[in-house]
Amino acid sequence: MRRITLFFLFFSIATRTYAAGTDTEPTEKIPLFQAVTLGVIQGITEFLPVSSTGHMIIANECFFHTSKQSKTLQAALNNYMVCINFGTLLVLLLFFRKDIRRILNGLCGKDTKGFKLAFNLGIAFIPAGILGLLTNKTLERFYTPTCVATGLVLGSVCIFLMENFRKTHQSCCDDLYDLSVAKALFIGLLQTVALWPGFSRLLSTVLGGIWVGLTLTQALRFSFLLGLLTTALATTYKFLKHSDVLLQATDGVTAWIGIAVSFGVGIAVISLLFRFLKNNGLRIFAWYRLALGALILCL
Repeated sequence: MRRITLFFLFFSIATRTYAAGTDTEPTEKIPLFQAVTLGVIQGITEFLPVSSTGHMIIANECFFHTSKQSKTLQAALNNYMVCINFGTLLVLLLFFRKDIRRILNGLCGKDTKGFKLAFNLGIAFIPAGILGLLTNKTLERFYTPTCVATGLVLGSVCIFLMENFRKTHQSCCDDLYDLSVAKALFIGLLQTVALWPGFSRLLSTVLGGIWVGLTLTQALRFSFLLGLLTTALATTYKFLKHSDVLLQATDGVTAWIGIAVSFGVGIAVISLLFRFLKNNGLRIFAWYRLALGALILCL
């Protein structure tokens, strides 16, 4: 806990110091109510196969009509999303602390299986990491409600197909730590599909996990651990790149509230998700995605 406190203290001081020394024009501020609402949405959707990015695009369009707003407001919203991502990262660090401890022990040469899982996560990260860097600017053109709706509908179809597949196929991996490198790479390749807004990184990696023989719970665990790596690196990259205007998007209090809200909501959602999946599949999320996607396309 002390390390986490020191990290965020450094984060706050470093960001304010850097921003104070720049000559950029102040960005528009995000109202507290909208900031809190976005934190709630992030906390809920980050841990469900419904696409947090897609929901943020829709929410920002509803709240701010970003397609018609100035670049300064769009920059403010993008930078605020960097802030609240730290809240969901903390959720993953806390919820999967045992796996993370084994991974760290493995990297230190103290746990063979922990090292294998760490290696597999690194392999799975590579395809989306490289493709994301190469196509970052291009993909931003598709951050529209229509593209999100398309991704939501396609994802719902994939969930229905996955649930039918799970009924007729037995899982063949007794331990997540025994996952082969080839299977980890396959999951990583499927993660690239999530670069399309609205499809969902969580869904794409779970689909890959089920296909290679993981149980639904195992696939979710691997997906969340991979998400921790992917989100941590992506958030750090954006933070370093845009730190000059990061806290200009909000005052310090609003940023901290956003982090706290996304963390609190996220902890509740991820706990309920694993309880729910003990006796249920993902079909309910498919119906939700289908209904939301259809509604957006109709409007």
